[in-house]
Amino acid sequence: MSAININKFTQQSETIAPSGTKLLLVVLPYLVKTDEDIKKKLVRSFLAFPYGVLTIASYVKSYARNNPTVEVLDLNIENALDPEELFKREVSKFKPDIIGFSMSYDISFKWLKSVSNIAKKINPNIVTVAGGPAVTVAYEEILADAESIDALCYSEGELGLLGLVESPEPMKKLDGDPWITKDKIKSSSFKPTAVYEDLDKVIDVDYELVDVSAYSMKEAFSPFVKFHEGAKQFFIVTSRGCPFECVFCAEPSFHGANMRYANVDLVVEHITSLVKNYGLTVLTIYDDQLLM
Repeated sequence: MSAININKFTQQSETIAPSGTKLLLVVLPYLVKTDEDIKKKLVRSFLAFPYGVLTIASYVKSYARNNPTVEVLDLNIENALDPEELFKREVSKFKPDIIGFSMSYDISFKWLKSVSNIAKKINPNIVTVAGGPAVTVAYEEILADAESIDALCYSEGELGLLGLVESPEPMKKLDGDPWITKDKIKSSSFKPTAVYEDLDKVIDVDYELVDVSAYSMKEAFSPFVKFHEGAKQFFIVTSRGCPFECVFCAEPSFHGANMRYANVDLVVEHITSLVKNYGLTVLTIYDDQLLM
């Protein structure tokens, strides 16, 4: 997969949408429900910061030229027993122009259809798109099932969403890369090439977009639960891509086959700010190829 220049998305457009465009990024539920729901309890597969969503939200806030309003709604957090009602209330209140749904896991599949239908019922003119690992590997099935989704984002989302937010006609923008639509699949015309080169601009994630206190990974992935008691754990991605293209791995589909790196000084600066502002004690590095 070849990289593309950011100018393709941000500089060729002759006109920019007026300031005030509203973008809502939604983390779809990945909850594991049990009979305990009746007692207002939930068992979560894990509860982590939506790092990818926060990266995109922070990037669009910082670099969109029309000063958009960007909000993040995690349907796993507030009032998670009724995600549809929470979504309906927040969309009615915020009145977004564009909604981007994050679908990292197949367990979220059923939610994409229901909440996107709600969005279109509230306002048929809302542009509804979805992205994430599950979307990249199963876009045909998702587009066939979720009739209220206008397009899916193949691979990385920073450039695609920036282009939508800046465009005075975002629906027309879906004809370009990295968006997949039903028409593109029918005509076999889509060839995604959108990966973002300048990781320096996506290192400084804005955690003020979410309630930091609502998240915890202390019982996820690690057998050392006691070690994590009281820990304040945050996450970082310092590189993207993998050059190996193993047949059993989908990573090149997500981030391309070329390695890209963030500036080390910026990485250290961001980690320092997490310690200072949030009391970070545990750092999880999400790089796929940390040692390269």
